[in-house]
Amino acid sequence: MTTVIVTRPSGKQSSALHLFKQAGFEVFSAPCFAATTNYDIKAEWLNQASLADVVVVLNSHAIDACLDIDPNFCIQNNDKVLAIGTAVQQHWQHCFGQTIHQAGGNSEAVIDQLKQIKPKSIAVFSALGGRELIKSFALQQGINYTQINCYNKTELPLDLPAWQALLEKGEALALTVNSGAPLEHIKSQLPQKLWQALIQHPVVTGAQRISDMAYEMGFAKVLTANSPSNRDMLKTLL
Repeated sequence: MTTVIVTRPSGKQSSALHLFKQAGFEVFSAPCFAATTNYDIKAEWLNQASLADVVVVLNSHAIDACLDIDPNFCIQNNDKVLAIGTAVQQHWQHCFGQTIHQAGGNSEAVIDQLKQIKPKSIAVFSALGGRELIKSFALQQGINYTQINCYNKTELPLDLPAWQALLEKGEALALTVNSGAPLEHIKSQLPQKLWQALIQHPVVTGAQRISDMAYEMGFAKVLTANSPSNRDMLKTLL
């Protein structure tokens, strides 16, 4: 039986683990990051950023952080809000009772939407680093770009004995990553021998750009899901 390695942030592990288990996979919880609210951000900065022509919401961490910073945070004109993925769209609906646009599960999909909308300004609710592709596109097109780093990503140490036990079993594994950051994090922490063992197994990514990175890192089999969502990752594994 294949074991799925789930690298989602610590707060998003349980739903992913449950889904893969239900589908009949063994699971290995391997969070690479934890998300915490950035309380250095002021409520007025959120409100000012929300006035942009288009607001891009990176993930549910960003939504939760905005509400932690300002419990009264809202955007009246929901037509201008783009969610990266269905999970973000659903979480926004849950928190605000609004339906917002689902732009797809990666930066490339958001850029396609921006090309159609042709905004003069955009604001991205994210963490430090965020979506560099969107930022680069905005700068190239002369779009006024604002990024609000409303949450922080904290690296988590890998449980090396658990990874060693998993990789030395010689059983079927599949790594899942929803961005390039977990790949870089795992490579930096695993001893070379374990890294070489890992890249012999398939990796499922949420975008072609991440797949390209995985190939460059040496993975022999790389599968690209339609989005980084748990369900699309599962469909690709199946």
